[in-house]
Amino acid sequence: MLSLLVYGYFNGISSSRKLEAETYRNLEVLWLMESLQPDHWTICEFRRNNKQLIKDLLKSFRRFLIDEGFASGEKLVFDGSKMKAYASRDMFNSEGIRKKLENLDKSIAEFLSQIESNDTQDEDMKMACDEIKQLKEKITKLEKLKMKFEFTGKVLKTCNKKQISPNDKAAVLVLGRDGKFAGYNALAGTESKGHFIMHNEITTDTNDLHQLKNCVDKVVEEINITPKEVLADKGFGNMEHIC
Repeated sequence: MLSLLVYGYFNGISSSRKLEAETYRNLEVLWLMESLQPDHWTICEFRRNNKQLIKDLLKSFRRFLIDEGFASGEKLVFDGSKMKAYASRDMFNSEGIRKKLENLDKSIAEFLSQIESNDTQDEDMKMACDEIKQLKEKITKLEKLKMKFEFTGKVLKTCNKKQISPNDKAAVLVLGRDGKFAGYNALAGTESKGHFIMHNEITTDTNDLHQLKNCVDKVVEEINITPKEVLADKGFGNMEHIC
């Protein structure tokens, strides 16, 4: 299973359904899996339940590159890149959530009033019943949306954040080339000999100012080599870390 995931990563196949399809038609995968054909649920569960195993594999692979001379940890280059989250640019603060809940309560009250009005009117019974049913469906949708925003408001209070995205609670508002959007800060450190990635992580810090020491320390911990030279752009320019 781990071999299948690694093959998928090396060949740009991340979907569990696509990996399942490869086990039926791809000769390389058939040989690699010894003709075993796990379904996409099995592949997905294995990946979900074995995150540490995948991290350990990456660590072992990096050690292998160092030991065999394919890579060197003496010179490292770090950079960061903003990645868009699966969320819209619109993020909510406490005031925005409060206004959203007020508008939802107002809409629900209006629909309830329409239902009450239809109940008292002597119109065609079937037409009135159909309209009441549609109004109740709308109220149900609004109540679910209200619960979602109430939960978002509670998360905002407990996580000590100024703003939050309803679709991705962990995302932050970052500034990229195309302006501000909900996303993350992806960091990577590459060694200079074979250009292999020695460190990578996703953070919610909106910039790289406090990341250099943390990145270097994690590389040292993983490959057990202290670099002689570290390169990074001005975004990492924190004199406390450099000194």
